[in-house]
Amino acid sequence: MVEPAGRGPAPGGTAVARTVVVLGMHRSGTSVVAGILHALGVDMGPTAPGEGWEGQHWSNPTGHFENPAFVAFNQRALGGDATGIRGPPKWKDLGEHRAEFGPEVRQLLRASERQYWGWKDPWTVLTLELFLAELTNPAFVFVRRPKEEVLASLRRRATARDVELAGLWDLYEARLADLERQLGPYPRHVVLYHDLLRDPRGTIDRLVEWIGVHPTREEFERAFGMVLAGPALARESRRLAIAGLVGFPRWAGWIVKRDLRSRPSVAANDLVSAIPNELFQVLRALL
Repeated sequence: MVEPAGRGPAPGGTAVARTVVVLGMHRSGTSVVAGILHALGVDMGPTAPGEGWEGQHWSNPTGHFENPAFVAFNQRALGGDATGIRGPPKWKDLGEHRAEFGPEVRQLLRASERQYWGWKDPWTVLTLELFLAELTNPAFVFVRRPKEEVLASLRRRATARDVELAGLWDLYEARLADLERQLGPYPRHVVLYHDLLRDPRGTIDRLVEWIGVHPTREEFERAFGMVLAGPALARESRRLAIAGLVGFPRWAGWIVKRDLRSRPSVAANDLVSAIPNELFQVLRALL
């Protein structure tokens, strides 16, 4: 296994106390955990919409909390582009390209480091080996949720066939099991999605103690407010779906304009597939 390295100070001369990497399957609760961490004072990336931060969405009412620079890198590393992954991620081959990706990884990490910082993107489960040797004081949060709940959530958000979703689950489960073994010597913390919903304050208390941060009461309450479930989650999802439907024409126009500039073939796919699929999902969220 590649060893994480101890390194110097973050920008501004502050030493990196902890790099927190959130690992988990899509729709397993990684977004809410990343939001909690951000509220507690762990810098999970830029927060202004103009910086590429993906904010609240009907499928993620509290926000995605994904640093766009890490998302873009993971997509490129796995054979995708700015619109997503194309085809099965070939993560087994990534180790052979560590030297090729090395300079970009180092630049990305050094530019992002703070005293307490981290990132969340589910695809990192498949790309972590490209980052590991360059991380400063890393710690890993594994987020777990039962298979059937994850697949049910994916069905509501994605248009892929059940067999494809089940295959993605199997891929992630195998890789997460490998990582749990490989990362044994390093600080790890497991968050069970059911425990988070059942006892959010206790779950957040344990995260605070494990990371070593000292949030204010306001920060703790903001972290607690990230946890939505049941009727509250349904109301917020519906509110955001309505807003999404109102703003849908502008969003669709922006997507096509963006892709026409550099990827005309992708823009054509937007018109016949991506945009109609998103409209279908928004309408379904209103039901």
